[in-house]
Amino acid sequence: MPSAAEAQPASGSGVETVVFVDVDGVLNVGIQDEGNSPVLFKEEEVRLAQRLFAKGYKGPEADLVAKVCALATHPVDYGSATFEKLMSEGELSDILVSRLAGFIAAGGKHCTVVLSSSWRRWQHRHRRQQLEQALGRHLGRPFHFHATTPTDRDEKYASQRLETIGEFLAEQCGKNFKGSHLKVLVLDDFFVTDMDGWQCGGKTMDSVRAAEEYLESMALKRSTGQTVAVKLLHCYKDIMASNGLRMQVGSGLSQEHVDEAHRFVHTPAPASESANVTVAARDDATATPADAFYWKDGTDEGSSFLQVVSAFVPPVTPVLWGI
Repeated sequence: MPSAAEAQPASGSGVETVVFVDVDGVLNVGIQDEGNSPVLFKEEEVRLAQRLFAKGYKGPEADLVAKVCALATHPVDYGSATFEKLMSEGELSDILVSRLAGFIAAGGKHCTVVLSSSWRRWQHRHRRQQLEQALGRHLGRPFHFHATTPTDRDEKYASQRLETIGEFLAEQCGKNFKGSHLKVLVLDDFFVTDMDGWQCGGKTMDSVRAAEEYLESMALKRSTGQTVAVKLLHCYKDIMASNGLRMQVGSGLSQEHVDEAHRFVHTPAPASESANVTVAARDDATATPADAFYWKDGTDEGSSFLQVVSAFVPPVTPVLWGI
């Protein structure tokens, strides 16, 4: 196995991009099923749910059947598209994988891709290989993740996932991530969890920006002379469907996420080394806080009726570079 430095893509003194990839809820869609693992929004099971719903199914899974059918017709992205277009054929949505491939290609040769999903664990190595092959097809070249976050950490809650990513950044910044400007792009649904005030590192996570600030502070812990910008694409939606059903959904990489990510990746680093430089991601006057990011330099501080073996793999128990 190559060392961390050997596995790291070539980096220079300019901008380096690091992409943290969760899978479930990001490269597929899932519905939170109270008391059970989230249910994968898979075409075969969606079609079964639609048939049962049309027949007036009133069995023990009737509520879940209704939610699956409602999500299939719920709007997503722009225009008239619905979640039906994001269904997985297997455990991955090809549309969502293609969107991730676009991020990776946009990052260029100074892009490090880190698998932070439960799929990084040894027992899910075949899933990981399937994902790498799918990304390779969209990229037009062989693809392998450059690294994973540590596999020996307990991750059952959103705070634990965010801490894992933060500690990875603290360990690697200035050591293997050596660009003078570091962009960190995080794709995660945090186990289908809203940013509703949970705690991480003594901070309250009540917004996407709060999580970004936490990761920026961790990235700057041991680095010297770097500026850091973090963009979190939180792939989560709390949906009230037209039939009155409320759903918590790991909603996948939306087109809006894609647009945000490309603005983030393509926006130049600040010309100066001053701290807290706000970089607008759009030129028009309608830009919102979600459309901007901030450079910092460290000077401040499953269901029986569906017969699902859910792709939302349950959490299981050294950073693995280049495997």
